[in-house]
Amino acid sequence: MPNDQKLIVPAKPKVLVFDIECSGLQGDFATVLTVGSKWLGEPKKNTLVKNITHFPGWRKDPSNDSQLVKWFYPRMVEADVWVTFFGQAQSSGKGFDEPMLVTKLLEHKLPALPDKIHIDIYRTARKYLRIHSRRLATVAEFLKVPTQKTPIQAAIWKRAGAGHKESINYLDDHCRKDVWITEEVYYRLRPYIRDHPRLLGFGPCRFCGSSKLTRQGYRVTRSKGRSIQVQCTSCGGWDHMNLADAAKWAQETQ
Repeated sequence: MPNDQKLIVPAKPKVLVFDIECSGLQGDFATVLTVGSKWLGEPKKNTLVKNITHFPGWRKDPSNDSQLVKWFYPRMVEADVWVTFFGQAQSSGKGFDEPMLVTKLLEHKLPALPDKIHIDIYRTARKYLRIHSRRLATVAEFLKVPTQKTPIQAAIWKRAGAGHKESINYLDDHCRKDVWITEEVYYRLRPYIRDHPRLLGFGPCRFCGSSKLTRQGYRVTRSKGRSIQVQCTSCGGWDHMNLADAAKWAQETQ
């Protein structure tokens, strides 16, 4: 195949795993206290965590989270994909992190967030795991991921919500570990995220971008009939492609 006809594989997308800690569940009454995030696949040491006490003006008004939200906004815009646990805004009113941040952006008259692909692994856990609870701590324990959630006493939450600096700082470690757990749970549940975006375009594994695909018979689809079924040997994810696409991909990987 001539060079100018070869498949162009885009740069690897930036996938942002994030979590927020707040003084309550409703944005008009609560304050965003801590925000944590890391780029998917990067070392844990690169996790960024900021809390409301890191910004000037906090002592004057412990409920003013505008600077914290403003600080996190560019990072969300920079990302191509977001990953959270129970964070995606839904028409049913469920979800927490994204709608809370949107509420705060509107409250403080900050720019709107762009529309991004948002992978909420709570939805996958709720659909496929038959366990007594789908809370992140329970899912993490069941899957035996390396990081486990840290418990927080109610008194710490109350003091943090009232502006107690030491209690807010304590939330940093809790938030940081929630980000790590979310990433670890994501990797375990990833093959079951049926609507997972194709991160590197046509050809490679839609989940992790690996080219290590093995043919595993056929799959019948509702709209296009029979197609070739493939499985990624790197992450275990399953996908399918039609005969023409499979032949094209085979040429590109020779």
